[in-house]
Amino acid sequence: MFTPHARPARQRHRGHRRSLPARAGTVAASVLALVLALPGAAAAAPGGLDTSFSGDGKVLTGIADDDHAEDVAVQPDGKIVSVGSSVDEAVTESRFALTRHNSDGTPDTGFGTGGTVTTAINNMGPSLQWSEAHAVALQADGKIVVVGSSWREYDDCCWFVVARYNPDGTLDNTFSGDGRVFADFNSPTEAQDVAIDSSGRIVAAGSFGGEMAVLRLRSDGPRIPRSVATAR
Repeated sequence: MFTPHARPARQRHRGHRRSLPARAGTVAASVLALVLALPGAAAAAPGGLDTSFSGDGKVLTGIADDDHAEDVAVQPDGKIVSVGSSVDEAVTESRFALTRHNSDGTPDTGFGTGGTVTTAINNMGPSLQWSEAHAVALQADGKIVVVGSSWREYDDCCWFVVARYNPDGTLDNTFSGDGRVFADFNSPTEAQDVAIDSSGRIVAAGSFGGEMAVLRLRSDGPRIPRSVATAR
């Protein structure tokens, strides 16, 4: 039988044993903090910048006065394609803009001019040339499909646009004759995303007057009926 004086002693012993894991946890946390403080440890951690890409994990590319990327895709060879728009404020003009970088972050000089491509999509003149690329998809043959929007006329946005580029950055003239398809939904529309299906067809999606719009094109980009699309 335990005496009243024995119980406090046992409780003190239990309390001492419970403190060991806490002390061990403190030591482990201190060791982890020291490891993370070592040079190179942060870069090696998941989520850290990959310094094998451009030396610090980051690349900036300037084309005109105001440039921004909206989407990115990685080719099987590791090259990185980004798409968006490039604004030339001198003529109030926005064009489709594409860049391609090698896997180490250097510009791919075999693509466009020094790794960049800009395209005046609608051919309507500087005051009406306002086009923005929103998404990109890669075909199995290396061709690059880009979708976005382009003004119909001043203050009237927009055409639903699909453009296709050759691997070197030139427009693919086998696609609808000039590399571009303008879809006409009889109301302002914008293409926001694109995918290539298992049959190689191009599927683009976006918005149309508050509704969801989906367009599918054959990979050869025919001039499809005017009731569905208008190729300019």
